[in-house]
This record gives sequence, C-alpha cells and structure tokens, in this order.
Amino acid sequence: MNFSEFKELLGADPYSQDPAFLRARHQGGEFTEAATEADAFEQKLQQALAAPAPEGLAESIIGHVQQKPGHRIRTWQWAAAAGLFMALGAALVVNYQRYQFGSVEEYVLQHWQHDGVAIELQAAAPVSSERIRSVLTAVGASADEAIGGKIHYIKKCPTPDGKGAHMVVMTDSGPVTVIYMPKMDLDKAKHMSLESKQAYLIVMDRGSAALIGNSQADLQALEPMVRKHIKPVDELKT
Repeated sequence: MNFSEFKELLGADPYSQDPAFLRARHQGGEFTEAATEADAFEQKLQQALAAPAPEGLAESIIGHVQQKPGHRIRTWQWAAAAGLFMALGAALVVNYQRYQFGSVEEYVLQHWQHDGVAIELQAAAPVSSERIRSVLTAVGASADEAIGGKIHYIKKCPTPDGKGAHMVVMTDSGPVTVIYMPKMDLDKAKHMSLESKQAYLIVMDRGSAALIGNSQADLQALEPMVRKHIKPVDELKT
C-alpha cells in the first residue's frame, strides 16, 4: 500500500482492519505520522461528544428545589428540577465541546486536514437518495432533488456541538466539500483559507455550514443552493 492509498483509507475509515492498512500504520515515517495525527483528531472529536456533566450537578440542582428538611417534593418540582438539569447540563457540554476546538474555524481546518482530500477523491458518482435521506435524517435535516443529485459523497460526522454531515457536492467548477453543522450557530458568514483550498462559513436556517473549494467565488455561487435546498426536517413538513 503506497502513501496515497493509505491516506485515502485513513480519511475514509481510520479504524479499518485491512491487513495492508494495519501494516502501513506501523511502517514508520510519514505513514505513522499521518496515523498519529488522524488518531489525535478522532480522539478530540469523541472527547467533545462524550463530555460528561460536572460531578454533583444533579444534586446541586435538586438541592435548589428542596425548600426545607423533610419537605415533600411535588411532581411538578421534580419535573422542574429535571428540566433545569437538562438545560444546564446541555449548556455545560456545549461549552466544553467548543473549548476542545477553540473556534469553528479551528474545527473546520482540522476536519479538512483530517480527511477532506481523501473523501473528495472518493466522490466519483452521485449518492443514492436513500443514503442521503439516512444521513441527513440522523442530524434533523433533509435535502430536496435540486441538490440531492449533485451530492457525490455523504456521511455523518461529529461537530463541536453535536452530530453533523460531511458531503461532497459536484459543481461545474469541481467538487465542493460541505460540512453541515446544525447546532453550531454563526453571527455572520466568514471567509478563511485552508492550505490550498478556500472555505466559506455560512449561516443556515438552523446552524451553519462550511463550504470548501477552490475559490471564494465558486463557494459564494453555491451558497444559495445549499441554503435553499438543505433544510431542517420540521421546516420541510410545514
């Protein structure tokens, strides 16, 4: 297995048990260096998603509901405590996840370096509508046929604020990677550079997305299609 083949499989399936891939992982040099970087990125993503609530949070919240020693807590008070626990816990986990990457720009950069090129190389033909529906439904979204026929690769991927989708959309000027982050809000669109590529972070109806391609002009031309045809599921039902 040469290095290009190794990098492609590493980006697509870093946990592959292919014998040649496993041998290459321990071959040393650029092979081992690339594997180490990929493993570190995967670990950071998993740590962000698995961030636990601080110890004692539940007891602290319940303590606020209890008014006097021996006082019986009513059903609505338990419900209020549970709701408060979920709200505070979710906020703390989100803050921890964002801390893992520091910013959405840092996440996009590391995500692209991790598997962006390898995935674009696999985007040879349109993905089935069933595959698109399966991945986007899992992140609370859907895509209509106007963009669905242009999606040549799609998979679920962790984002700083939860589950997202990694897509490759084929355009007249070449492939554009789209990382949809339904729980990552942006105040406004942002431009950034990724090594030999350009990235454009856009505000979606829910959350945000990173468009990665050869030029900012290409990305801005694609933005209206992405924003119009990838929608939260509840909006599509209304």
